[in-house]
Amino acid sequence: MVGYDVFSTLEESGTDFDTPFPGDSNYIYISIYYKSLKFTIMKKSMFFAALVAIMCAFSSCVNEPTIIGKWQLKTQKTQLIKNGQVVQTVEEPIPGEDPMYWQFVDESTGKMIQSFDGDVLTEEFTYTLTNNVLTITLRESSDFSIACQVVNLTETELSLTIVPEWESEYYQITYNFIRVTE
Repeated sequence: MVGYDVFSTLEESGTDFDTPFPGDSNYIYISIYYKSLKFTIMKKSMFFAALVAIMCAFSSCVNEPTIIGKWQLKTQKTQLIKNGQVVQTVEEPIPGEDPMYWQFVDESTGKMIQSFDGDVLTEEFTYTLTNNVLTITLRESSDFSIACQVVNLTETELSLTIVPEWESEYYQITYNFIRVTE
């Protein structure tokens, strides 16, 4: 299309196409065609780059929720299990005047924060989260660790269940948290 426009312009200027140009005729046409091709490739490249940017932005909207952040304990459900059967369930709300927080600072450290009668107690921990199993090890007593099953993790809610591996009778505890934004 660009080549046609060039020849039309040359024809209007009175150029005789039967007489060869003195050495530069092919160069002019090829040069203009090359620039047009280069512009077309650039447009397609820019379109592709914009498409990739949009897809990356969209994929970040559907990322999995993260445990990193501050979570306030809202309820604790305790179940007594005998011989594989639930025989008693007690669910208790955690009072708002003495809140408990679990804060996951980064990919491996965190802290538990408990308010009690005006005092604030803080316990630091390390953790791993693999295949929905959260293992917490307290820093003060590195020989104590606890494993929790992540039952629910959304942007606003976290539920962890501790299932001790005891004999035929044990308590299963589920902690329900909400994310706190500061």
